[in-house]
Amino acid sequence: MDYPTRLLPKSNYKKIKCTDDLFSLFLMHYTKTKNLFMKGTQKINPDEIILQSDHLRDLSTNLLGEFLIEDNKIEITDKEKRNFYYECWNEGDNIRIPKYGDDFCINEDRGCCFWKIGTIVSLQFSHINNIENKVYNLVFNVTHTPVKCNFWHFSIKVFNNNNEISTLDIGAGLKRQLWKKAKEQLVECATIETPNFCKLISTHYEK
Repeated sequence: MDYPTRLLPKSNYKKIKCTDDLFSLFLMHYTKTKNLFMKGTQKINPDEIILQSDHLRDLSTNLLGEFLIEDNKIEITDKEKRNFYYECWNEGDNIRIPKYGDDFCINEDRGCCFWKIGTIVSLQFSHINNIENKVYNLVFNVTHTPVKCNFWHFSIKVFNNNNEISTLDIGAGLKRQLWKKAKEQLVECATIETPNFCKLISTHYEK
């Protein structure tokens, strides 16, 4: 099986700015299983959306368009994640096409969920810390974070007053509370139904 080259960064590509033009587009997040609901409910289990159960430093997603639903099954092998996935792509980087078996495999067990970008960035929510009697106003930020195997990789992070949660000078317990609040918001606005999506206009990513 050949790796889909439409996912790879190209020499004439540039990083995508998250402007209003992206608000009608959709992000897809892979999950470990197709069964996303909590037992006995029709509510998505937060642990299926957020792989780490106690934090949301960087939620990995993909921009639907050139990245298709079936691409969700592509999984970089553990030994190659550092080369292809953990390092962000920068303009001018050399790109190697992943090879089936050595660099990636197909994971048929994966499921997925979706968010509309405009919905994510418009959310405003808060958490009250009763101990210090302080309100933390929170928002989501969507950022293009291309990796060497996937130009269409985007990240969702949580911010308080323009500061990402993990950088705040607060205790670890309070950070977990803020990330838990963020999980709740993501669960409420996620969908498992495949949306009608379109491709991003090329002027946003071609030089």
